[in-house]
Amino acid sequence: MNKPELRFYSLWNTIGVALILLVIYLSVTPIPPRLEEFHFNDKIGHFIAYFVLMFWYGQIHYQFKIRLGFLIFFITLGYGLEGVQSLTAYRSFEYFDAWANASGASVAWLLTLGKLSGLLLRIEAYFIRRN
Repeated sequence: MNKPELRFYSLWNTIGVALILLVIYLSVTPIPPRLEEFHFNDKIGHFIAYFVLMFWYGQIHYQFKIRLGFLIFFITLGYGLEGVQSLTAYRSFEYFDAWANASGASVAWLLTLGKLSGLLLRIEAYFIRRN
């Protein structure tokens, strides 16, 4: 079954690219934002960041192979950015961060295989009906 194309694909994709660039920036900045209240706060942040990336692109692309490609891309990006951090004097490679990145992307990928895959289509349809 083919889903209809997103009417505002360029907008949604631009937002997605901005999210990717934000994650890259936050991964290499010397002073990342901190959530001091939680013991494993940065792991939660890693999970959420990669969950959002994969969930967003899972909304834009509904084809299984393309979604799988994005899952592989985001897992690779997470590990790669951890590697880049190890090359700096102010950050380090952490396996648990890479695991949290991969876990967030994987959970989002699984969720977008089901009924949560058409949220942007529903948002567009809602606003188009209202106008």
